[in-house]
Amino acid sequence: VSYVVAATGCQPLEEYTEHLENVTCSIGNFDATCGRACCDSLLASTAGYWELSTSAMFGAQKVNPPRSGTLACTTDLCSYSRPRNTIACEEQYPTRVSPATFKDVSNSLGAAALLGVSCKVDRQADWDGAPGESLSAASFLVNDGRTEAVQFDGALNSGLLVAANIDSLVTGDPLTSRLPLSGIAVEVWFEVGTDKSGFYGLAAAQQDGSSCRKGWSLGHSGTGAASIITFQVSLTSTDTTGYGVPSFAR
Repeated sequence: VSYVVAATGCQPLEEYTEHLENVTCSIGNFDATCGRACCDSLLASTAGYWELSTSAMFGAQKVNPPRSGTLACTTDLCSYSRPRNTIACEEQYPTRVSPATFKDVSNSLGAAALLGVSCKVDRQADWDGAPGESLSAASFLVNDGRTEAVQFDGALNSGLLVAANIDSLVTGDPLTSRLPLSGIAVEVWFEVGTDKSGFYGLAAAQQDGSSCRKGWSLGHSGTGAASIITFQVSLTSTDTTGYGVPSFAR
């Protein structure tokens, strides 16, 4: 008896549709206290909202310019590129990440971008591929059959960037500022996948330097069930250094 099995490989991500029902304002997420109208109203008042999923990588997106390189978008997706780094770095190819972003569902702050690494050698050498053979935002997607997420390992993928400079997002005027000026609520869904102790960032709009400390951050330390969630925000009136440097309150 002979058997013939035909295989065509993986379905292209842009053609996969099973994830489309996994959206915030879907009927499975409603309850007696918050239905469709409540959910839509909440999204409308949200400053920034990123679903790290396949569908979020495609379509027209708003982006902020990176500190170096170029983040360019078409109506289909956004791509990041920069020249080959030749300063104390032995990478072989220019960097091109495509797709490179996850759209901001609120369309306010801008897409969250994966920009690769500054020098693609040693542990980061997997980034140093010929055009079409390098990593992208799709390389770090994981799922449990229904819900998608992005994996951050601290080496190949240490995080996503929304804006290198947030001056344009904070105007000081409540009517025009895209970041809140007086109150804030931050929500992050994550799972700890390491047994190494340390402090790991989750979300931040922060500058932490020796002479100027601004903003806020949310992070966690420890491992698994022993994780400690830390929220810190800069203060302008308390100087604990003796050098006129504002401190962070936790």
